[in-house]
Amino acid sequence: MFGQKPRDVNIYFEKRVKLASSNQGFIDLFWPGTLLVEQKSQGSNLVKARAQATDYYLALKDYERPRYILFSDFQSFELLDLETYEEYAFSLADLLDNIRHFGFVAVTSAWAMQP
Repeated sequence: MFGQKPRDVNIYFEKRVKLASSNQGFIDLFWPGTLLVEQKSQGSNLVKARAQATDYYLALKDYERPRYILFSDFQSFELLDLETYEEYAFSLADLLDNIRHFGFVAVTSAWAMQP
């Protein structure tokens, strides 16, 4: 997104986390301190994704916890800003109209890549 490569911004796919229940889970996409993404199959209820993401968030160390959490079934998106408590929900068809909510990707990436 915004021309950023995962290796340039320390993004992890299928990041393993140990949950409070002693089970382990896998965060679909994790950018420490910035973003946690939980994806479900198309047409899935995002309530389960939200519950999973909450468990993952609580299992992370304080300094790893992201500001943003994104839930998606590849057709519907819900983005939470944990700092401002704002939530944005939109469909894939409306992504272009909502792309501004992802401005943190470009800003955070540019900041992280400075010498």
